[in-house]
Amino acid sequence: MKLSIILVNWNTRDFTRDALVSVYKETQGIDFEVIVVDNNSTDDSVEMIKNEFPQVVLIVNPDNRGFGKANNQ
Repeated sequence: MKLSIILVNWNTRDFTRDALVSVYKETQGIDFEVIVVDNNSTDDSVEMIKNEFPQVVLIVNPDNRGFGKANNQ
């Protein structure tokens, strides 16, 4: 694995979707992984990621741990 891309999400479903679309569009030919850490979103972000981006490593927190803690998970 040459590149890990980490996104922290909390109720930003549409922004996260846009970011993921962009990542997959611009990383062709690169060995990479995408990790999304969700901080207990209530806007169906988790379901969107599971349905539209099943290749994403998804970590779902039971509470909002904040950006720093979620990023370090």
